[in-house]
Formats: sequence, C-alpha cells, structure tokens
Amino acid sequence: MVLTRSKDKKIVSVTNFDQDASDRLYFKTMAWTSKLKPFLAGDELRHLDQGMSDYFHKIKDAFVELIEVSFVGNS
Repeated sequence: MVLTRSKDKKIVSVTNFDQDASDRLYFKTMAWTSKLKPFLAGDELRHLDQGMSDYFHKIKDAFVELIEVSFVGNS
C-alpha cells in the first residue's frame, strides 16, 4: 500500500498494489482533496485502476519494485 500526497499538496491518495492478483486488477486507488472530499468519482477511479493494471500486465516481467503512485499537477 502506498500513501502519497500530490506535488501541489492538494490531493492525498492511497493505492493498494497486488502484483499477484488473479483477476488482473493489480491496483486499487482512493483519493481525497486536502479538505478530505473524494477526488474523482468511482467510475473515474475504476478506469484509472484498470489503465494502470493493463500497463502493469504488459511490463510485469521486467518489473522490479513499485516506488510511488502519485497525482501530479492536480491530475
């Protein structure tokens, strides 16, 4: 699990990463604004998780370590 704050300090996110997920959904992300209001709707976060999972599935044989998952520039 990775807890990060965006570079502009407006978004806090928690990303769970399971590289052995049998359903190929390797990422699960939740994000909040600095005022603790949800950032992005559920569908948008599901698309984000799916996109990151699809990318990881393509490169997983060359993968060494997850260092950071972060929102940059309020996106």
